[in-house]
Amino acid sequence: MVTKIAWWKILLIAGIGLGVLVTLQDYRRWRWEETHKYGYGYESEGEAALPLSKLYLNRTLRVRLKYPEEWQITENEKFKPDNQGVFPQLERIIPAGVRVIAARWDEKLILTAENTEEGLPDIADTEVERLAGEGKILSREREYMSVPGLTLIVLTWEEEKGGQKTIRQRVLGKNEERLIILDTEVAKDEWDKYKNTIRGIYESLVAI
Repeated sequence: MVTKIAWWKILLIAGIGLGVLVTLQDYRRWRWEETHKYGYGYESEGEAALPLSKLYLNRTLRVRLKYPEEWQITENEKFKPDNQGVFPQLERIIPAGVRVIAARWDEKLILTAENTEEGLPDIADTEVERLAGEGKILSREREYMSVPGLTLIVLTWEEEKGGQKTIRQRVLGKNEERLIILDTEVAKDEWDKYKNTIRGIYESLVAI
């Protein structure tokens, strides 16, 4: 009797162990297929991020972020202070519902702003619907990030231009009535080269 019970326990434990192994194997296969399909790569960590040694500060939008010294910045003159060092008020340079580019970095990154009272979740939903209307479907679930003073929503999709596939990301953040938008576009075969730098820029964003 003791022997029969012992064998029954051994068979039960072996069955459970086999089930766990099969589940883990299925998960690993699924994870590889997902990351391989979209190229964002948990299986590939990508190249090391460039040092974020430069600081961009916009007192009208009340945000700052860091970026690589190698990336040339072009700023919108409307956001710069006047001769007395006074920065313009948001409503004076951005009419409600209009998006204005505040700065761009070598076509890799664009900072856009909008003056709106709409809540961030609704803005993100509208953005996804607008992209879908243009035939651009998100290639991964929207991602949420927290940085000092801001909650960010990251939208990711793929495009093809001139036969070349690119990865696009749009980051949405709300600082009171100020909608902050970061757009990036990188060739898919160069994503591993830049993704950690881009992620570092997102994480450096601070509301002031």
